[in-house]
Amino acid sequence: MPYETVFRAPLEIADGQATISWLNNDKVSSWMDVILTLKPKPSMRAAVFRYLQPANDEPWLGILAGISTDDGSQAWRYFPENLMGKDLVDYLSGAIQGGEADNATLVYGGNPQLFPYKHNEGQFEVLVPLRNAKFAFQPDWPALTNLDIELDFINDGLWMKTDGVNLGGVRASNLTAVIPDYSKEKLLIDADIKGPGKAVGPYFDETPLKDSLGATLQELQLDGDVNARLHLDIPLNGELVTAKGEVTLRNNSLFIKPLDSTLKNLSGKFSFINGDLQSEPLTASWFNQPLNVDFSTKEGAKAYQVAVNLNGNWQPAKTGVLPEAVNEALSGSVAWDGKVGIDLPYHAGATYNVELNGDLKNVSSHLPSPLAKPCG
Repeated sequence: MPYETVFRAPLEIADGQATISWLNNDKVSSWMDVILTLKPKPSMRAAVFRYLQPANDEPWLGILAGISTDDGSQAWRYFPENLMGKDLVDYLSGAIQGGEADNATLVYGGNPQLFPYKHNEGQFEVLVPLRNAKFAFQPDWPALTNLDIELDFINDGLWMKTDGVNLGGVRASNLTAVIPDYSKEKLLIDADIKGPGKAVGPYFDETPLKDSLGATLQELQLDGDVNARLHLDIPLNGELVTAKGEVTLRNNSLFIKPLDSTLKNLSGKFSFINGDLQSEPLTASWFNQPLNVDFSTKEGAKAYQVAVNLNGNWQPAKTGVLPEAVNEALSGSVAWDGKVGIDLPYHAGATYNVELNGDLKNVSSHLPSPLAKPCG
């Protein structure tokens, strides 16, 4: 079949059957029914074509076809480049690296001169239930494997969805990947993420965010299950991906590497745009005392910078770090705040800066002089 202006490879037909009916009268219409088998990979199990050309009206083309394939990596052969554009065909050709489709459906109806029907003048849809697929949505991000995903090509857009897939050691559910308009050349991926906090860092270590978000998660190590919402904005012309989202913490723990200490019962939210993180005010417990904490990160010109702010109003006698005799001699509380600064140069080791300030005026001590003091 001729293919040069539409497809990147010829459509090889192993065998075919066709029943053709033709009617020509004052209204001028035609009808054709074709059953084809395509070789070597996909097969068009059955297809019905109907073309009408009224004498005084616009033409109408209708197609209904069932398609199956056992090798999704060969799908590139059948993307109509004149419709989808070179960048999109390039992208999907590299992204779909395997899978099987049974009973995919192609539906077309409308005036072919008005395609791709931006104003709903007609219908073009290819619905592909792809199973056991491998989808590499970006060359420098880990591919999605063992994926069951539904691809829905509608007019000039593509909608993909799956109930769930693993992203490293965490689980993505309700995942959608959408190209709403081929001409905009942009893929938008959204997913709900749930899994152990310890698995989040290793996943981002396999992405372009290794030196920013991945490095932060080495200095601030989460443990316990986390819930997140992830959004990826992927230009199809090779420009940089934008990754953003929001992470919800509920009674997690956080190991702060520069302090060599762990916060417990950490709750709250933080958001990120690529490597820039910003938390809301978080609550935690540290040394058996309530703690307020927030953090932010920034991608600087020479280093990735992390800032952690801490504050509390603690009773020293209840921290669990002092000898019992000292605890019995102390009463009152200490209002304090602290700052932890972490610089992560892109080509060198980390540097730390830790500041702690407190006010002892509300503490009374019955320890021997010179440690004895009244409250106030």
